[in-house]
Amino acid sequence: MAAIPPEYDKQWNSINHFLTGYLRICHCQRKLKSIVTILLSIKGKLKDLNWNGLTPEELLICNLLDNVENIFTHGTNCEYPLLGNSGIWEYIETIKDSPALLDN
Repeated sequence: MAAIPPEYDKQWNSINHFLTGYLRICHCQRKLKSIVTILLSIKGKLKDLNWNGLTPEELLICNLLDNVENIFTHGTNCEYPLLGNSGIWEYIETIKDSPALLDN
């Protein structure tokens, strides 16, 4: 397991606590960069209305996230939901380029 550089420790822990708390997973999660990368991929596909382009794994993540917080807008065509105004998407955008975002 890679060590977190001391200058990033506080920010890394902040990201860890937010993501693991939001996703309702154990705080021992160390693959923060991978989680953010997956969420950005999902967001990009859904933003481009490419629901069919999601992998089965991404579809599962979408359904699990939608149970945590309504991350989608389920309009008249609920077969293909659209991105909602969930705070998770804003948060991911603000941390995606952080040097503290590491897989540890």
